[in-house]
Amino acid sequence: MSTSALEAHVSAQIADGLAKIGPDNPETPHSMRLAVAVSGGADSMALFHLVRENWPAEKLIAMTVDHGLRAAAAQEAVMVKRWIEACGVRHLTLEISPKANAAEARHARYAALETAAVRDGAVALLLAHHLDDQAETLLLALRRAGGVDRLSGMAAVSPALTRADGPPRMRPLLDVSKTDLERYLSSTKRRWISDPTNGTFSAVEMAGERARWRHVRHSHPVLDHMLPIEAVARSAGFLREASATLQAQLEDISTRLVTWHRLGWCHFPLADFSALSAQLRWGLLSKLIVRVHPTAHPRGAQVGRALDRLSLGQARGFTLAGCHFEIRGGLSGPAAQTEALKREDQDHILICREASDIADIIQVKPETDALSGMRPSKMAWDRRLQLDIKSISGGGEIRVLGEAGWARLTEEDRALFQDLPWPVRKSLPAFWSQDGRVFIVPTAPLSFG
Repeated sequence: MSTSALEAHVSAQIADGLAKIGPDNPETPHSMRLAVAVSGGADSMALFHLVRENWPAEKLIAMTVDHGLRAAAAQEAVMVKRWIEACGVRHLTLEISPKANAAEARHARYAALETAAVRDGAVALLLAHHLDDQAETLLLALRRAGGVDRLSGMAAVSPALTRADGPPRMRPLLDVSKTDLERYLSSTKRRWISDPTNGTFSAVEMAGERARWRHVRHSHPVLDHMLPIEAVARSAGFLREASATLQAQLEDISTRLVTWHRLGWCHFPLADFSALSAQLRWGLLSKLIVRVHPTAHPRGAQVGRALDRLSLGQARGFTLAGCHFEIRGGLSGPAAQTEALKREDQDHILICREASDIADIIQVKPETDALSGMRPSKMAWDRRLQLDIKSISGGGEIRVLGEAGWARLTEEDRALFQDLPWPVRKSLPAFWSQDGRVFIVPTAPLSFG
C-alpha cells in the first residue's frame, strides 16, 4: 500500500469510527479531540504519524505508558515525547507500577490511558492493533475454545475497558500489516524504537499467552508460511459478520427471556434456556455475565463449565467469573414479559454479582453537606451501579454489604430488601459509618439499558 493510500485509508477508518460512536455529534470529525496511545514502537509511531497527517495538532494528544519493567523504559518515553512534540502535539508519559502478571498489566495500562483521555476530553482512544495482532487474536481464541464472537477478533470500535465514562477504543489499522507500517515509516524517514526484547521476554511477559505466541513465531518462522496472517485475519473478518448476526439473535432472545432488575441481577427460565442451541446458550450466558459484571472477561472454558453445571441442575449455586449462578423456583417476571416468565412454578436461572468478589471500596469524608462541592452527590460503584450519597452524613466507607452487613441493618432496612434473593442482598452496596451504623446506599443502574 502506497503512503498516500495508507494515509487516506486510516483517515477514512477514523472518520467511520467517529460516525459510529457519535452519529448525532454536530462537530465535524477533524474538530474532535483524539487520544493516541504511543509506545514508541513501529506500530504506534506509524499510527501517530498517519493520524497527524490528517488531523490538527491541537486536537491530538499522545500518551505513553511506562510500566516500570525495564530500566530503559523511562529514557525511551523521553525520546518518544521529543519526537511527538516536534510534530506540535502534546505528549503525556503515564507511569504505572509493575504488575504481577500480563492481565493485571494490561488492565493498569488501559486504566491509565482511559483516565488521561477522559481528563483531556478526548472522544476516542486510538490503538495501533494491526493485521498481525488480529490474526494472533483469532489463533489464541481457538486455543481457548472461543465461540463465534471470540473468533471474530478485535472490533474496529469497542467500549472503554476500565471506565464507564471512558472514550471508546478505536483501531484503524486492523487491516494493515506490520510490514506495511514499517515500510511506511522507512519511506517517510520517521523514527521508531525497535523491539528491545529481540524476541525474548521477561517471566512476567511470558506469563501472557500473546507474548508466548510471539516468542514461538519468532523462534519458528515457518509458522508464518503455514498460517499466513492475511488468511487468518480474513477468516476473522468472515466470523465477525457471522458474530454480528448472532449478536442480533441473542439480543432478541435476551429481550424475550431475561428479566433484569434495577440492582443489576437477572433471571430467566431454565427450560427455555435449555431448549436453545449450544451456540446460543454459550453466547447468551457470555453476554449476561458481562452485563452483570462489566469488567469480567469470561473465557470459553469458564462459560463451558457454567453451562455444564447448569445442565446438571446445580440448584445450590456456584461462582464463576465474579458472578453467582443458581437455579431457583418462584421467580416471576413483570407483566410485560412472556407467559413463561410469569409462571412461578418454573425453575429459573439466577445470575448476580458474587459478593465476595466485589472489592470496590469508596472512602467517604465526614463532610455532611454534599451540596457544598466538597464531595459529589453521585458516585459509580463496581462499574455497574450509580450511588446516590446525598443523604449520607458523617465519615465512613461504602463497600459490599455481605453477611456481616446484613446482620447489622435495622429491622426496618432489612424489611425493605427481604424479598430479594439472598445472593443479591449480599452483593448490595452499603455505607459503613465510623460510628457503627450500616445501611444500604440508594442505587440506580450505571451501564444497563
